[in-house]
Amino acid sequence: MLSLIYCRTLSHGRLAKPCINGRFLSQQVDDDHHHHWPELTYPRRVDEEVSKRKARLLYQSRKRGIKENDLLLSNFAHHFLHKMDNQQLDQYDRLLNESSNEWELYYWIIGTKSVPTEFDNEIMAMLQKYASNKDRETRFHQPPL
Repeated sequence: MLSLIYCRTLSHGRLAKPCINGRFLSQQVDDDHHHHWPELTYPRRVDEEVSKRKARLLYQSRKRGIKENDLLLSNFAHHFLHKMDNQQLDQYDRLLNESSNEWELYYWIIGTKSVPTEFDNEIMAMLQKYASNKDRETRFHQPPL
């Protein structure tokens, strides 16, 4: 479950901009109505170098909200990120940054819940196949950097 973090101004203690996991929310939320989750906005990175993008995605794959996704996504990125083309990088970037609930993401990957159409793509299929672990590999640790 995501926790809502309020970025407060130092002088007055009033809400400046609420954010979740470092991403600013698209609308203002007050203290009395924080249980209604506003839609997250993710700024698209235009003209990001491929090497920087892959490094960022590798980092984001390792530092998720839950350990299950840390292990699954970091190992997936270690095996596949260097082979991804631009379209696959776009799909993986969207999946990591536009899906806001870590448990939902985990359930989509392991096949417990159906994948929303906006994330039902080639990368999700690769992730689901990787998560099925047909070869019964041991994946108890994140790969070395």
